[in-house]
Amino acid sequence: MPYLICLNSSKAVKLPENGCLTVGREDDADLQVVDGEVSRHHFQLKSSPGGGHELLDLGSANGTTLNGVAVVPGKPYALHDADYVKAGRHVFIFSSAPPQRMGTTCPGCGMRVHVYDQGRRLHGFDCPGCDRHIDGLGK
Repeated sequence: MPYLICLNSSKAVKLPENGCLTVGREDDADLQVVDGEVSRHHFQLKSSPGGGHELLDLGSANGTTLNGVAVVPGKPYALHDADYVKAGRHVFIFSSAPPQRMGTTCPGCGMRVHVYDQGRRLHGFDCPGCDRHIDGLGK
C-alpha cells in the first residue's frame, strides 16, 4: 500500500482503500494542510488504470510541482518511488512501501526536515522553510 509523506510535519499517510487521497486546506481533505499557499482541494493521488498511481492537480491557485517541475492542472502524472510533490510551502514524498525516517537540518534556515526512504538515495528537494535546495540523502 503506498504512502504520502509530508516532510514539514513528519506525517506519513497510507493511501486509502478507495485508491484516492486528496490534499488541501479544507476540513474534508484526506490530508489537511495549514498553508495559505495551498488550495482548499489542491491535489489528489489516485490509483491509475494500469495499476500504478497518479498525481492530479485539482486546479490549485498556486500550482503543484512534481520533482521540481510544474504540472498542468487536470492532467494525470505517473508517480514512482521517492517522487516529491510540492504544494505551497509543503513538500511530500510518494512511497510505495512503508517508509523509514531520516532527517537533516537545512543549511539555509536551520529548519529540521524529516526525510523518508526505502534504504536508497532520495531525490534532492527544496527546503519548505526557505526554498534552498537540499541534495538527496542516502544511507
